[in-house]
Amino acid sequence: MEPLVIVNPVSGRGKTVKTLPAVRERLVELGLDAEIRVSTGPDDPPMWAAEAAACGRPVIAFGGDGLVSDVLNATAGTVPFGILPSGTGDDFARVAGIPRDPVAACDVIARGETRTFDCGRMTIRDGARRFGCIAAVGFDSEVNRRANEIRWGSGTAVYVAAVLATLVRWHPATFTVDVDGDEFEVRGWFTAVGNGQSYGGGMRICPGADPHDGLLDVTVLGDVGKLEFLRTFPRVFRGTHVTHPAVTTLRGRKVTVSADRPFRCFADGEDTCGVPVTIEAERDTLEVFV
Repeated sequence: MEPLVIVNPVSGRGKTVKTLPAVRERLVELGLDAEIRVSTGPDDPPMWAAEAAACGRPVIAFGGDGLVSDVLNATAGTVPFGILPSGTGDDFARVAGIPRDPVAACDVIARGETRTFDCGRMTIRDGARRFGCIAAVGFDSEVNRRANEIRWGSGTAVYVAAVLATLVRWHPATFTVDVDGDEFEVRGWFTAVGNGQSYGGGMRICPGADPHDGLLDVTVLGDVGKLEFLRTFPRVFRGTHVTHPAVTTLRGRKVTVSADRPFRCFADGEDTCGVPVTIEAERDTLEVFV
């Protein structure tokens, strides 16, 4: 069945458009008869992906985590999907072990080997939304919002800049977190719920998360001062921040997060819904070319 390659031309600060001719050439070299469509707006990718999935066609996301999220949601439980990573973070590609070079990633699609992955399923106003890596509420979601507004740079540097900018006006909130019926309240910075380990281009906020175990990992940062936050922040790249006394880690199948002031929940870098939000682990829902 002819796969559909959906291209987000604005992902990767223009990197995707520059790489498209080489990707097209490599797909031809590999004998992969693929249809390539370049999106002209945010409505195109989910619509095209859903149409292709309904016809049983594999769908390939050529772009960043936002495009992957659209394709993931359209294809979950139906057809395989692939990733030609070319975004700012590319965290789900990291989780799946896909090469960060989109031209090299074409070989992964051509081999046709797939593996099933779990996902997180969020209950939202108009139904449900799935994610592959991290859903975050609090300081993290504010950082994500600001990172999406930055128009320079790429990769982790964008997220680090957003962290520093958000820090200036940040003050802690009170979060109520329920994991499989066990509820606790904490005054602090954020709650991150992970199907995969990382966000922000390799920041391992939920370092123990395994997208094959049917569980969600939860990382909660309690109330620390801003200087202590800055001192500890670099540890997130190694995942060793979880040993800090202000960090609580939990694991379960169903997680509900609420807060004492309005927050948006960002999942895989996308503004998804407000709080409270309920997230469940879905076992073996995604079939991914690896």
